[in-house]
Amino acid sequence: MLPTIEYETLRDFSGLDTIRQSCVSRSNGIQVDNLPIPGFEALGSLESQLPEGSLVKNDLPKSSPGVTAVMEACHKLSHEVFKNLSHALELPWEKYLGEMHEFTAPSMDSLKTFKSREPIRNEWSTLTIIVNTASLQSATVLYGTALSVFAEGATAVVNGETVDTNLLSQGQGVADGSWLVYYVSPNNDVFYTRTAGALMSPLSSDEYERRIRVRDLYPLA
Repeated sequence: MLPTIEYETLRDFSGLDTIRQSCVSRSNGIQVDNLPIPGFEALGSLESQLPEGSLVKNDLPKSSPGVTAVMEACHKLSHEVFKNLSHALELPWEKYLGEMHEFTAPSMDSLKTFKSREPIRNEWSTLTIIVNTASLQSATVLYGTALSVFAEGATAVVNGETVDTNLLSQGQGVADGSWLVYYVSPNNDVFYTRTAGALMSPLSSDEYERRIRVRDLYPLA
């Protein structure tokens, strides 16, 4: 089971100790309860708006306000988590992670749907936000590979091609709803390197030469 935190305690930082403990204990993420309804209420009808089952943020159609609302709601949740993580990990400033994940900037953020019994793919990301359409008040937020790099290995990484259902609040027993999964990725121009260390201590010459931008990880980005 992942540590559980209320959405409002993310906003007012009263849940910071829970976030800090999730990092120290090498938890794979957190469970966020009592999500705000606006934005997430569109999740229930989202599948019909994603005929291919997935959508990259850069390809977001202006004619799909419901999809936009869901992506913005998930992105807002990610920023509340980022602010707390920046404090818990003692990163240079509160908006350190948030500034690398701006909604209006080009990135490979994507939204996907999975049937209730279908394996949820574990994809490269900073955070993976998972919500079941039968329980819109809760979200599982998993820490990704990119976060581990930015945090210099201080956070755990979910391994494997699929997400372990034991990490989800509903576990194996969910049969009513589908899964909506939002993969939060850094903006394309962000350097995918030991970024936190680059600000707190100089990079070595070799590390500097090995820097790579996020956009270079995606040939089609």
